[in-house]
Amino acid sequence: MELCRGQMMCMTHPLRLALVVLCFALPLATPLWAQDEDPWSALIIEGQTLLQAVDPAAALELFHAAREIVEAEHRDDEDVIVTATSLGLAYGAMGEFTRAVEQHTLSLELRIASYGEPSQAVAIGLRHLAKVMQNQALYADTSTLLNRALTNLEGIGEGEGADAMAIRADLASIYYAVARYDDALALYEDLLAEARHGSPEGHVSLMIGAAAVHEAMERPVLARNLLDEALIIARSELPAPHPEAASVLNRLGESLRHQGRSEEALLYYEEALAMRLMLYGETDSRVAPVLNNIGLAYFNLGRLAEARLRLDAALLVTTSVFGNRHPAVAIVLGNLADVLEAQGELLEAVEANQFAMLVLEAANGTGHPEVARLRASFGRRLLAGGVTELAEPELAAALDVLESTFGRQHGDVAAVLASQAELARLNGDFDAAVALNMEAGDILQAVGLGESLDMADVLEARAETLMITRQLEDATDLYAEALAIREAQLGADNPRLAPLLRDYAFALRRLQETALAEEMEGRAAALEVAD
Repeated sequence: MELCRGQMMCMTHPLRLALVVLCFALPLATPLWAQDEDPWSALIIEGQTLLQAVDPAAALELFHAAREIVEAEHRDDEDVIVTATSLGLAYGAMGEFTRAVEQHTLSLELRIASYGEPSQAVAIGLRHLAKVMQNQALYADTSTLLNRALTNLEGIGEGEGADAMAIRADLASIYYAVARYDDALALYEDLLAEARHGSPEGHVSLMIGAAAVHEAMERPVLARNLLDEALIIARSELPAPHPEAASVLNRLGESLRHQGRSEEALLYYEEALAMRLMLYGETDSRVAPVLNNIGLAYFNLGRLAEARLRLDAALLVTTSVFGNRHPAVAIVLGNLADVLEAQGELLEAVEANQFAMLVLEAANGTGHPEVARLRASFGRRLLAGGVTELAEPELAAALDVLESTFGRQHGDVAAVLASQAELARLNGDFDAAVALNMEAGDILQAVGLGESLDMADVLEARAETLMITRQLEDATDLYAEALAIREAQLGADNPRLAPLLRDYAFALRRLQETALAEEMEGRAAALEVAD
């Protein structure tokens, strides 16, 4: 049943008017109208408290009761706006985005009718609607709404106020989501320059956002410096547990994992997970990204069963909230495909990879780097399945997007070049295979990934090509180098070392280095039994 739209009345209650204007723009420590002996006000106040305590279902019941009062008493538009906004926030927190959009749209229409544009009330209403659009990965709509909100604030001389800063931060996160990294970073840096004298929560949030951009642009030192500072602020100035503290810990885990330090990353991830479970419960969508990241860390460590368990859990939470055609689902599925392939389920991995790619492409378009990464993985898996003619265009398309986004010197570009090297090897063009592989290795060295598992993959692949062309000594050296990297990253007893040990042993036997070959074979056999 739709909320009634009462006749506009004189604004006789200035405190309630203030609430309409600022409605939930920021958490209210003490409601502006707490002295009201009004059942509707009491329901809204209690519902808001429950919403802030992350109990949206209970809050929703109270907001529905408030709506019944509004409808029965034909309350004025101010009360309708507050009630609709409250319902929209509750529905959004529960992942019921269609209903959230309906309520925020109603609220926005009434704000426009009541206050006109430009106004602060309309700006806040636009931001609420934008948040729901962002949760659905409707980035173009989100950007349009946020820019309109800024125009409203600028029109009333509030273009530099706290609300405008919050909206610019939202815009920066959208620019990051659509891979407009330069625009995102410019906004974050402007906001950070102003935020040092603001709230610690807002300051930390901006630092996390800027760090994510630096990480995407492969500036790990700058990212880590921001995150270390953010963690100090979060631990010293924010109550525990706190959402921003959890976000810092999760992002720090990401930074460490990208450096190949997955064991250390797990410590941060687990702390972040514990915080988010405490804050939101196990079925909340904000828990899923941490579960996903823990799964990736376990995968990097060769602990495939644990990786699969965490990624399955992340997928269950994500699909239950967003359905199965949301970008967040695509990201988890893409990662799950890696585990499936490692477990020998190549067909299932290809299917998961392709579905994830199509979902993300529908949301972000073909030119988005995340789509390109999935396309590159898809091409590589087609190669593994021997379907070279289909793999070639996928790899070429992925390379075009990634190189245009990041330039040639980027780890994702190196990964595609490594796959193209494998394609050249399978086609018998060994000179091209070695050249592409060497360029991939040079890029990884240049961007600080010379000791990563990706580099180990590149070295192994080059060694395989050199074995074919009978350059046995060079191949053996490369196998040894790859083994040293894998041992450093995974530990000497990790079952993922077994295939490399077998290949290394084979090369050693070809060189008549029997004793060392037998040692490698013995290690491989022991790891295979353990696995």
